[in-house]
Amino acid sequence: MSIEVCRTDDGRFEAVFSCVPECVKRVDAKGRLIDINPAGLAMIDAASVQDVRGRNLLDLIDPAFHDAFRAAVQEVFNGRAVQLQFEVIGLKGRRLWMDQSAAPLFDPGKPGHVIEMVAVTRDITALRASEAALLRAKVAEEVARSKSLFLSKVGNDLKTPLGQMIGYSELLKEAALDQGRTDDIGDIDRVLEAGSRLSSMLNQLLAVALEDTRRQSGAVAGFDLVEMIDDALASIKPVLNGAATRVAVAIGKEPQAWIGDGARISECLRATVSAASEFAGNGVIEIVVTPHHQGDASQLCLDIRAHGERIGATSLARADATDASLSPELGASALRLARDMARLMGGDLKVSAEPRGARFALRVPARSASSKPSIVDAA
Repeated sequence: MSIEVCRTDDGRFEAVFSCVPECVKRVDAKGRLIDINPAGLAMIDAASVQDVRGRNLLDLIDPAFHDAFRAAVQEVFNGRAVQLQFEVIGLKGRRLWMDQSAAPLFDPGKPGHVIEMVAVTRDITALRASEAALLRAKVAEEVARSKSLFLSKVGNDLKTPLGQMIGYSELLKEAALDQGRTDDIGDIDRVLEAGSRLSSMLNQLLAVALEDTRRQSGAVAGFDLVEMIDDALASIKPVLNGAATRVAVAIGKEPQAWIGDGARISECLRATVSAASEFAGNGVIEIVVTPHHQGDASQLCLDIRAHGERIGATSLARADATDASLSPELGASALRLARDMARLMGGDLKVSAEPRGARFALRVPARSASSKPSIVDAA
């Protein structure tokens, strides 16, 4: 990707430059800021362009990303487009995660000569937070499952030889009683007592492992659906406000109280609406809630559609239900984790492209609190 100077289009360029919700900036070869639009100024808490013009962008970037940013600037001035994610520290100390796409601006009078870097930067702080929360939840889930499996395996592996030892000791005690060897009976009783204590400890260990497994198979509890949706939208409120995005929630006559794994469902929803916000700049996010019954299983269906004028919205990669090949623009890591968690619960998350936007179909096991438990729920 390259950009050439075009003086005849300055009016339209300035209009786009001023109103897009992303940060658009021009940078020189030394990484100094030449110009930045109002959205970019808001991201770094600057009152005006004069406050930051001529300032090296490294002053606003976390030191951990300085080398990567310098390399990216060098690549651009070598004539290549680059993409980079990094963390910025605003003038008031606020930290934000940014996803930057940068391209060279060529001098029309000198072919191949780069005069500036033009970069479009999106605030992905909410998306990164959703990724981190989902990753923590998935890691905790795997750790708990591994612990339960280990305890169960070790406990069962030990029970068989321990039972044989206790049985053999009882045979020895019977033989000692029959033969009148009273001196040996005390020693055998001590072995039987120790075996009994160990057997009791193993039974407790197996009971804990079984309880953990049952808990992991479905942390069923009541949750407020409207409150859960409000919390998910609140987590991306800065992105929605910056992109002038409206939200429409349609629950209809569906109940507000539901029973299911509220914690996991909430994490899935947060990641999904965060990804949807990437496609709804100057547009709308619609959330439609419907129940679904398949055999004896009940599901909560959240159909999330995002339509807008966000840069890059039309480049959504096809998301196949089998491999979910999600593009980086969709926050693929967070969505994959959300999809994996939904499938772990017995649901699914499917993503598809739509004109000027995207659709996210989230299905998770849950039933309304007013409905009767199904066979699956009762189990």
